[in-house]
Amino acid sequence: MDNYKDGTIAFDRITVLGKDFVAGTYKDDLAVYQYAFDVKPFVTSGKKKKKNTPEKYDYQWEGFFNMMVNNTRIRLHPVLNDYGLFEMERKLELLKEKMQFFVKELKTRRKTPAKGDRYDKQWLNKPDTPYSGHVHLTMHKDGGGNLSVADCHKSIHWWVDCYLDQSGKPIYDEHYEKSLKSIEEFARGLGKACKAIQELRKFFARELESPQG
Repeated sequence: MDNYKDGTIAFDRITVLGKDFVAGTYKDDLAVYQYAFDVKPFVTSGKKKKKNTPEKYDYQWEGFFNMMVNNTRIRLHPVLNDYGLFEMERKLELLKEKMQFFVKELKTRRKTPAKGDRYDKQWLNKPDTPYSGHVHLTMHKDGGGNLSVADCHKSIHWWVDCYLDQSGKPIYDEHYEKSLKSIEEFARGLGKACKAIQELRKFFARELESPQG
């Protein structure tokens, strides 16, 4: 969607919101995600606008996706001039896919151990942006591992550990299962946020097409 430039249409800010509590790694963890995305008009006519001519407007797209576990909160936000929030949607979709892949890969390795460990680090923004958000995956051959998601300042870690009994057989305890469930539920929240961005674009297009006055 191209940004609506040099237009004369204005409407109130349009906002889409979402929030939900999800599973934590431990029983008493407080884990939650929340998101908000909006588009709002601003005047571009300037002070030298000719008399009796309509104001001209441009539109600003903003938003965030927060992930919080206990006292740690990371905030994923759009890059500059992300009209339509397409880059924001791409970033959230990428993170969702990485988290889902991590869970699927650990379950596969738990059933059939791999030949070696696997590591994956993915920057969430394009190289030409000044932001350093990333996701890092460590997948051990026996089905254990860890995942971390970081914004420009902080990170949240999920330690999905398995242990060996006296015979050397891996043990997957309640903590292991809760960690995977937490990652899965945050990934579903990312999917809902992507759909919310798509809905926001539909609302925006609908406002531009509706009669004004």
